[in-house]
Amino acid sequence: MTMMKDDQGQHPRSLCTAYRKAGDQITKEELKAIGLRASAFMSREALADLTDLGLEKPLEAHVDTLLRSYFTVSRWRSFQATDELVRQGVSREAIVYKYSMLPPVCDCCNALNGEPTTPETAHILAPDDCECVTANYSIQQRIDWFYDLD
Repeated sequence: MTMMKDDQGQHPRSLCTAYRKAGDQITKEELKAIGLRASAFMSREALADLTDLGLEKPLEAHVDTLLRSYFTVSRWRSFQATDELVRQGVSREAIVYKYSMLPPVCDCCNALNGEPTTPETAHILAPDDCECVTANYSIQQRIDWFYDLD
């Protein structure tokens, strides 16, 4: 999806609205047929992107997909940041990770919230039993400067 940007300077809702507004718009009759008001924006390209599930909530579908992507990339970037800390001299053993939810929505996320993890076992992609639309959890890192003290 071309909406995914490196800078994440705009909220996905703004990006998706601009995406739906760009290009040849579907007719008012077509908007009504998919359950949207006549003043809604939906380009033919944006409509073509939607699956049957997306058609159930056509104005939210792109936003949900983009938010889920942003959270996944954010989790991946947490570990990339670790590599930079290690290059700067921080011991890998001193870096501690835990899951953080925004807020926990499903039972799977509730169970993960606050739990420690490692780069090898972390769920970068949402776990199979996650029922959240956007899998809105992050992996937080912190440095335990006293890790090697007994």
